[in-house]
Amino acid sequence: MSYWLVSVPSGGQLGNSAGILSTLQGSVPNDVKVSTLNVPDLKVGTLDSLMSLSDDLERVDRYVEGVVHRLEKEIRSIINSDANVERESAAQRETRETKLREMRFIEPGNQTAEDFLRKFQWDQARYGVKSTLPELVKDIQDLIQRTDEDLKVKLVDYTTIKSALATAARKKEGNLSSKSLVDVVDRSHFVSTDRFDTIFCAVPKSGVNEFLEKYASYGKVPAKDHPKQQRDEFVLHKIETLDKEPRDVKETPEFQAKMARLVETQLDLQVNAVVPKSAVLVDQDTEFELYRVVIFRTGRHSFELDCNSKAQTRIIVREYAYKDGQSAAETAEVVKLTEDEKEAKKKLKLWSTTAFSEAFRAWIHLKTIRVFVESVLRYGLPPKMVPMLIRPGRHEDKVRKTLNTLYDSLSSGMAGKGEDAASATFYPYVDIEIKYTGEGE
Repeated sequence: MSYWLVSVPSGGQLGNSAGILSTLQGSVPNDVKVSTLNVPDLKVGTLDSLMSLSDDLERVDRYVEGVVHRLEKEIRSIINSDANVERESAAQRETRETKLREMRFIEPGNQTAEDFLRKFQWDQARYGVKSTLPELVKDIQDLIQRTDEDLKVKLVDYTTIKSALATAARKKEGNLSSKSLVDVVDRSHFVSTDRFDTIFCAVPKSGVNEFLEKYASYGKVPAKDHPKQQRDEFVLHKIETLDKEPRDVKETPEFQAKMARLVETQLDLQVNAVVPKSAVLVDQDTEFELYRVVIFRTGRHSFELDCNSKAQTRIIVREYAYKDGQSAAETAEVVKLTEDEKEAKKKLKLWSTTAFSEAFRAWIHLKTIRVFVESVLRYGLPPKMVPMLIRPGRHEDKVRKTLNTLYDSLSSGMAGKGEDAASATFYPYVDIEIKYTGEGE
């Protein structure tokens, strides 16, 4: 949705304010809304200062517009996130869409953007007309900068809580290869001693038969930790001695063949990391089966490596340590984070709607200052102008052609710069656009 702030000089060949407004309204389609814009008699200063301020106004205007739109976007996002789109009734959907369409958050009185623009009155208490124009612009810019900074902080705070909730909720979702095991595994599945440990394997359905056939051969207990044989009974010391040979010796085929034989002999002497027949089916879903396997504690790393390298279908070893009360603790965490997220969103919405109202009001005051400055630069002093608010709707081309025809005579004899520098298009009248995505979008 777009509004145009158009200003032409009063008096002279165009006539007085009432005549100019009546002529324009009678020349455009009936559903195009035209009204006067209340622009106060602001302090002018010098023409040089106005020229300099005009450039600053365009830059500040773009910044303020960006903050207003970010606030609007955040409010729309919150309204949509509050709705259960798949389950909401037709009446609920209509209520939500009306809120999004009207955005009735502008004070006083929860006005829409168009309500506020049509009834616009300069806020003398907030922006005193006795202040200089640069002072007014700085007041608006400072307000918007504080709002922008606060918005960034509040969004980070809310996003942090929302992400924590999503992470906690994901633990309860997904398949057995990723979801939390606290509600799947209980104490009876665990074997844990100084020597033995429990490991859980998520096995794809297609690889279950292979896993049950081969899992007992996965992993070896390191020789130094072998539970049944003494270190001297191994050939490990021979391997260590051989490994001390010079580099040129190690590079010979004879050395490499001898080392390979010793390593193979050593592996044959070592026992498997897995306790035979310890695999127990704990749970299954449509994609995976979860097995409990008891292993020698020191053979865990070797077992995990073999799960990745020796199985045709990749086995996912789950990192999980059982703790009493963990299931209840995770459930309580989700409940708490859910409440925290609701409260944080409620506060963010309240702050966003208030900030949006303040920012939108400040933005329109800034637009009004721009209309005043551009009119003085174009039409000279003392300021005599007819500022108008136009909502062209779907007739933008027709309205633009009408404006260009009615005010073509203004293209000569202007006192200041002849175009809105924020636009590449020249118009013989002041033309400043308000782009807003509220009603009608």
